[in-house]
Amino acid sequence: MKDIDSNLVKDLQKIILDSYEEALKLNRNVRNKELNDIVTDVDIFMETKIIEKIKEWFPEHSIYSEEKGEMIENSDYVWFIDPINGTINFAAGIPLFSTSIALKKKDETIFGLVIDYSQKDIYYAFAGKGAYCNEKRLEVSNNDKLSNSILSFCLTSHYKEKKNENTNSY
Repeated sequence: MKDIDSNLVKDLQKIILDSYEEALKLNRNVRNKELNDIVTDVDIFMETKIIEKIKEWFPEHSIYSEEKGEMIENSDYVWFIDPINGTINFAAGIPLFSTSIALKKKDETIFGLVIDYSQKDIYYAFAGKGAYCNEKRLEVSNNDKLSNSILSFCLTSHYKEKKNENTNSY
């Protein structure tokens, strides 16, 4: 079994970037999934490749992925995979999307990885060991005033009108 360490970041990065390059040769084949959400062949292809590798490295771990749903192995470890986080942007040719992966052990998230394709940045973090961007440790801002902060959020594509009634926008 593979260790959950910085080598895992490099190995996952290679698998993800290789599968992304290979998937770009496919027809995107955009189709509706549910409510206002879509899926492409790139999502499916990448998710399949990532799951295959995780199952090879950690055969006893459970997996929850955006397109395939749950693959329960009755494990304390659960991987969460979104192969194209921002599929609507990806399908529209807007370069604001990523691949996101997280690993939980019981109720604690112990690892996370995000590949930002537009900036070519790799973000990752291990519980208790800090967060990194391209191997450079990230620092928390010293700002202690909300008025001096920038806040951003995105409503998911599978929103329900009733839930949005309480959301104000300017």
